[in-house]
Amino acid sequence: MFDMEDVGKEHDRENIVRDLMDAVQSMTTCENDVKEATEKIEKSFGVQGTIGEDHKSLLLTKIEGLKRLAGLYRVASEKYECAAERVAGGVSEEEVLAELLPYNISLNDQMSSEINCYEKILIMLKA
Repeated sequence: MFDMEDVGKEHDRENIVRDLMDAVQSMTTCENDVKEATEKIEKSFGVQGTIGEDHKSLLLTKIEGLKRLAGLYRVASEKYECAAERVAGGVSEEEVLAELLPYNISLNDQMSSEINCYEKILIMLKA
C-alpha cells in the first residue's frame, strides 16, 4: 500500500540533501573567490607605486588570514558534502543535522573573524 508518510520523509530527505549540496557549492565558490583575491594581492607586491607594494609587510601577515579563510571554506564544503552523503545514504536527518549544529556555530565564529580580516585588507587596498 502507498504510504504518504514515507513519501513525505523521502521528499524532506531530498530537500536536505539538495540544501547541503547548495551549501557545498556556495562554500566552494567562496573559497575560490578568496584564493583569487589572495593571488591578486600577492601580485600587487611587485607592482611599483601600488598600495600592495607600499604595505607589503602588513599585507603578508594578512594574507595568512585569507589563506585560513579559504581553508575554512574548503573544510566546510567537505563537511557539508559528507553530511549530504550520509543523509542520502539513509542516516536520519535529525542525527546529521544535530552533528552539524556545533560545527556550524564554531565555523561561524571562525569565519567571522577571518572575514573581518579580509574586509580590512580590501578597504586598505581601495584607499
